[in-house]
Amino acid sequence: MRKRAFERLDGYLVELSQGSDGQVVRCRFPESIVGGPNRDRRDAAIAALRSGPGPYPGALIDDGDDGSHEYCEALLHALGQGAALDVPRALLRHLHDARVRPALVEALRTACEGNIAQVVGIAGGPGALDALREWRERIADDECTFLGTARSNDLGTILATVCEAELRLNPDELPAADALIRLFPHPAELVRRCAVSAAAAVCEGHLRTASIEQLRDRLETLVSGDDDHLFLIALPGLRHAPFELVVRRVEALALGTDAVLARWAISAICSCPYLVGQRNRILSLALENGPTLDSGVYIISWLAGGDGLEKGTTLLRQALAEASPSLRWQAIECLDRLPQPVAVELAKEAIADEPDSMLHDKLREIARARTGRS
Repeated sequence: MRKRAFERLDGYLVELSQGSDGQVVRCRFPESIVGGPNRDRRDAAIAALRSGPGPYPGALIDDGDDGSHEYCEALLHALGQGAALDVPRALLRHLHDARVRPALVEALRTACEGNIAQVVGIAGGPGALDALREWRERIADDECTFLGTARSNDLGTILATVCEAELRLNPDELPAADALIRLFPHPAELVRRCAVSAAAAVCEGHLRTASIEQLRDRLETLVSGDDDHLFLIALPGLRHAPFELVVRRVEALALGTDAVLARWAISAICSCPYLVGQRNRILSLALENGPTLDSGVYIISWLAGGDGLEKGTTLLRQALAEASPSLRWQAIECLDRLPQPVAVELAKEAIADEPDSMLHDKLREIARARTGRS
């Protein structure tokens, strides 16, 4: 099996796989995540931001952001021109600038985009809660929001995002909790999942307001419901559900024959504080259960201590020899889970035929660092 290198496209590392309809993107993320350079992209990013509202090439916005006053100016200019995709999120890195919060709130008042609402819920600021309330009331009062049409799908997902943002700023906001709960039985699967995800996100902490408790009660009905996906999405927000029942159902899904649900369940176990005491036990069982290679690598990245060491070493060796560059990258990131001599051995084996320059450099760094060479 011949190893493939990542494609480089507009600041992204892209893995392309051949499907029945030609080339399809399987994996895409900014070069800077793996360690690619971003300084050279700063001037190009500023020029693009000043030219209009986008869309902008690939990962340009993230890779070009040097945190400077000039870069913030360019982001604010693009936001004022109507940019609603990457720009609001990028402005979260510039909240120290007094102009950012008012600009985000004004952008939300102008147009209710899910990305902007989400960012306003994080950033807050004068007028933020009022702007979110206004949009929640407007969307929730529109009968089309709760129908099974394409437009209602868009409105429903935006409403879920707005309610989550509102509850983050004010956990006592009962009307926002009520609106979220109205979305739980929505005809569209995507809207149902967005609503449950939003409710679980705001219930994840330890707050106990009337709104939060109302949402938790509704989430906990999903523990015994028929929809496995909604149950897994609800997990982070659970607090009072019967623990043994939750563990049994999650374990059954993680060890089940449905590979997609098993991966969902494993992800839920890894990210859910409610299950932290059972994490290593279930993940070790899942590792012994013969998961797919990419799921196995993901499990290893979360296992604590020396659990699953022998099986994990075998899986990582296999993953480092795979054609997929994204899978090899994930395996490289897991090498620090192994004892030093084992990690060095695997890195030296893999580096011999590694065609991707970034992954080759990472393997070389691991081998040198672990053996104490400079």
